[in-house]
Amino acid sequence: MYDQENQTYDYISFLKKNNLTFGYGDYWKLSNNVNWLSFGEIHISPVMFDLTDFHIQFDNTRPQTLRSWLTDAYVQTSPERQFVAIPAVETETAPHPRLEAVRAQLGKPDETLLYADMTIFVYHHRIPLR
Repeated sequence: MYDQENQTYDYISFLKKNNLTFGYGDYWKLSNNVNWLSFGEIHISPVMFDLTDFHIQFDNTRPQTLRSWLTDAYVQTSPERQFVAIPAVETETAPHPRLEAVRAQLGKPDETLLYADMTIFVYHHRIPLR
């Protein structure tokens, strides 16, 4: 049986272990759960990925997401070390189009981590929203 609460706490532990406290992630992949269950220690702004070319839509939010989380003013108060949790994993033989799109949009990550069915791109700078 799927236990979303335990999975969220496991994800929080993974993020803490890797010193990841601020990032972006797919709306449906535990982002809001982490925000609530970490009591604000970790913030993940839920984002949407374009259905055609897979880039992150920083200018488009779901109604349940605070628009202020995707503003330059909010990002300027965030830590320098940031991440994007991408719901995709690539193999050695086949690059994943979603990962390629994020690399093209944000540049090569400083670190790449894997958690469950997600690839975590870590950047040692604030991620620009444009």
